[in-house]
Amino acid sequence: HPHQIRKKAISALGNISAEGPSFRNLVLDHEAMESLLLAMYTHPSHSTLLISSWALSNFCGGSPPPKSCFVRKAVPTIAALLVNNDEDIVAEACYSLSKLSEIGSDLVEEILENNVARKLVNYMLSDNQTIQRWSIRTVGSIVGGSNDHAQVVLDNGALPNILELLSIPRKSIRKDACWVLSNITAGSTEQIQAVLDEGIIPALVHIMRISDFNVKKEITWVVSNAACEGTHSQVSYLVDCGVIPALCDMLEAPDAVVTEVAIDAVTEILKVGRRMMMSDVNAYALLVEGCGGLEKLVRLEQHERDAISEKAFFTVETFFSSEIE
Repeated sequence: HPHQIRKKAISALGNISAEGPSFRNLVLDHEAMESLLLAMYTHPSHSTLLISSWALSNFCGGSPPPKSCFVRKAVPTIAALLVNNDEDIVAEACYSLSKLSEIGSDLVEEILENNVARKLVNYMLSDNQTIQRWSIRTVGSIVGGSNDHAQVVLDNGALPNILELLSIPRKSIRKDACWVLSNITAGSTEQIQAVLDEGIIPALVHIMRISDFNVKKEITWVVSNAACEGTHSQVSYLVDCGVIPALCDMLEAPDAVVTEVAIDAVTEILKVGRRMMMSDVNAYALLVEGCGGLEKLVRLEQHERDAISEKAFFTVETFFSSEIE
């Protein structure tokens, strides 16, 4: 029966592609993508779309990823699958988009041109954990590109949904939500302001007190990006929300990269504090010292990584020289 033969052929190509990038590339080199898309278009039965959406996800996945020229043509079809009534098909489509969004800005542009931003933002709150996970990952990759791409996602209501994600107790969801936020706060000052206006920073400060290191690490990036890229008033708002003790806790993180990110954030905050000084007192320096940050910075001057010891030395000498004489 032609229908059964078609499904078996699609299944075989999907299985071959799943064996690794070299096998996937071999399949794509033989124009399997074109044949698959044609089969989905000419025989759009539920069973065909179900097996095809799975095969598509194998064509789009893998590391290193496929060349964009092989997979770009699939974006409109994948976008159309997002409105399917079968959650398994939607989940495969979200996975495919997450992988395509990691390949490059040209594919992100293609994804956004197919008007999927609102659907992806809504799926971030899906009860289906697979749909939720891969839609969050796709949104995070999109906002991690250009500011224009990030703005499309923000204009489609991403921030209220991200704030809601932060209240979900699942660590993996909170971690991914914070990763998305860190990409947004690496954007323009207007985009940083949108995050602040949503009331997200107080929620992050609270979560840092109760979360494990993997979530704290992502929050450190969120705050550091905002502190390093934000305006003076935005940095002041961060301080008012209580980020200094949270950042100082991360000065002794078990990950040297996170320690360095925390130093950068504290240093930028101290620079703003210096510019706002009243009567020769840097109020932000007092806050850093008061929560043990100065002691940690002094210890970090002996760190084995030169980048960390040099940054710690600079910060201590620049903002605390009188305290340690």
